[in-house]
Amino acid sequence: MLKDIRAYAKINLFLEVLGRRPDGFHDIRSILVPVTLADRLEVEPTAGALELLTPSQVQLAGMPDPVALCPAQDNL
Repeated sequence: MLKDIRAYAKINLFLEVLGRRPDGFHDIRSILVPVTLADRLEVEPTAGALELLTPSQVQLAGMPDPVALCPAQDNL
């Protein structure tokens, strides 16, 4: 069963990095505003590991050239 999900964008109006945690990540304080722009995700169940499938480059509206995405193993 394929499921279509919208991942809505948000605009960060304020961001303050408060400090590094013992796990290497940072605590933050921020103010976010949701917008109607969204990515469309297709999700389907599968046996085995979770795998993120994306093209190596995407064409963004208003940009003359495709933008390279980071390799999946580097995508946090």
